[in-house]
Amino acid sequence: MATSSTDVSESSDIVHEFACKPCSDDGKNIDGVNFCAECQTYFCHACVQFHNKCFKTHTIYNKSGVKSGKLQFEQTQSGLACDKHAGYPIQMYCREHDTVCCAVCIAVDHRLCKSADFIPKLAKEILNGRDRNDLKTSLEGIRKQLNSMKAKRLQQIKDVGEEKDENLKEIVKMKEQIIAKVEELERNSVQQVQKKHDKIVRAIKTDIDSIDVKLNAVQSNIEKVNAFKGDNEANLFVVLNKAHEVEVSSSSFIDENGKGEYNKIDFVVNQDIATFVGKIDAFGNVKGDEDREKGHTVATYSQIHVAEASIVSQVSVKGKDSCILDNGQIIILVNEGLIRLDRTYKLLDKCYLSRAWHLCQVGPTEIAALDDEKKFTFVDAGKSLLISRSFCMYSNKDDMKKRYPVNPPWELYKVQCFGLTVSNKKLFVCDVLTYRKYINHSYIFSYKFGFSVYDLKGSYIETHIFLSDEEADIGIIHATFSSYNSCMYISTSKKGLLVSDTINKTLSKVTHERLLNAYCVCEGRNGQFFVCGRDSHNIFLVDRKNNTMEEILGSMNGILDPTSVMYIKQENRLLVTSASQDVKVYQLK
Repeated sequence: MATSSTDVSESSDIVHEFACKPCSDDGKNIDGVNFCAECQTYFCHACVQFHNKCFKTHTIYNKSGVKSGKLQFEQTQSGLACDKHAGYPIQMYCREHDTVCCAVCIAVDHRLCKSADFIPKLAKEILNGRDRNDLKTSLEGIRKQLNSMKAKRLQQIKDVGEEKDENLKEIVKMKEQIIAKVEELERNSVQQVQKKHDKIVRAIKTDIDSIDVKLNAVQSNIEKVNAFKGDNEANLFVVLNKAHEVEVSSSSFIDENGKGEYNKIDFVVNQDIATFVGKIDAFGNVKGDEDREKGHTVATYSQIHVAEASIVSQVSVKGKDSCILDNGQIIILVNEGLIRLDRTYKLLDKCYLSRAWHLCQVGPTEIAALDDEKKFTFVDAGKSLLISRSFCMYSNKDDMKKRYPVNPPWELYKVQCFGLTVSNKKLFVCDVLTYRKYINHSYIFSYKFGFSVYDLKGSYIETHIFLSDEEADIGIIHATFSSYNSCMYISTSKKGLLVSDTINKTLSKVTHERLLNAYCVCEGRNGQFFVCGRDSHNIFLVDRKNNTMEEILGSMNGILDPTSVMYIKQENRLLVTSASQDVKVYQLK
């Protein structure tokens, strides 16, 4: 049993030989008149009462045993002290947590533990179950493993540094190659302009030489007329007649060459170069950076999720398609024609255009539209929206049949055109070809899918066929080219998103169970694409490897019956048109 102190002397005005430890921790100066052998701590009369309630088996010394206790305490302090409570010795062991601690730890952290006990009491029992040499061997093995791990990490730092240097060299090499190519383009362009200039100057100098010949003849005859003297009419007639011949010849020369019009140096800058450079953010991409958060490259768009995008603007029109000009102005195709919005989505002007269904940009301020009569219409979007020219894909059925393959007894019955897009100043139109043949008093139908190519002047170039028969019945809606890999991306109502490799003439498919009736596709950033599901009322993001689709906008964001989606790179926004509600602009997070 713990015995209480009987010799207590407390004072707060003097310097005590032994101060009460709990009171000292609270900033009080109280004489320590009791000493606990187990706790190795001094207590005043008040504190020892609480101590004895908690530790009834501890041995308490009164003031007569304090000096010997002090010596014991100091020896303990020089040994193992508690990490959490400075000045308190480690003298307790908790079996439940397998840890050694001080008496304060037991009172605060292990008061509910039933297996805590005094170390001197348990030491022999505990040590019998542990082999010091085994523990030492184990720790040395762990130390060896940790040193090995550290060495490996240091080597990784060295390796990644070398990788960084190699990649930086590649970047500099790429820069030098691009600069060399740009300088070559500059030299070729300067050579073209200089060659044209020299040709024009040579033509002008040739005309000047001809003018000088006429000038000399005129001046010579003027002098002859002025110098003639005498009354010889025959000689005067000869002089005047020759002068008249020069007059007629010079007048005729002036009439023919008086305007002096020559070809101008009309150098047309290739905007495709600036457009391509403007669409890329770097010479390449570090693999894996986009994949860390979610395991795929969709994470490029700042971890976009459904309900995280916010509407920043609405335009009270119902649209069918849209495109953006180099100056940031937006063209929207509506039932009545075209409308133009400025960068703040305010209406600028309109242009009447009937029956158009598809739209694409073909120049910095020029767009092309395709209507259901297979006619291209070009609109200049300069100061105002003005129709500049138009042409039909073909003039008649015979012209149409010449462009598409026919295998008798099959005949070409119908051509449907969708998905207008442009690349390298060529127009690409997705075609669904319907063939038929007459057997047993009825027609049998077959299908082919491909695209036909035209230049911007309306001349037909070629046709590519990809699919045939049942596979061709895919319901093409929209198409666009990728500046990242030169593939054509085609949205379809039945097969999701198709990716056409125009070099190898192959098709791959990207789809999702929540994507219904893929109605429009547009390029985003770094080879990624957005595609809208008209029947599923959502927008999906496709990674650059065409492996993953992620839904980024849905009906909960106000998406309803979307007909087109367009990415606005400068503001990281999406513009979505709809057949049944206002045009909406979303800010991506």
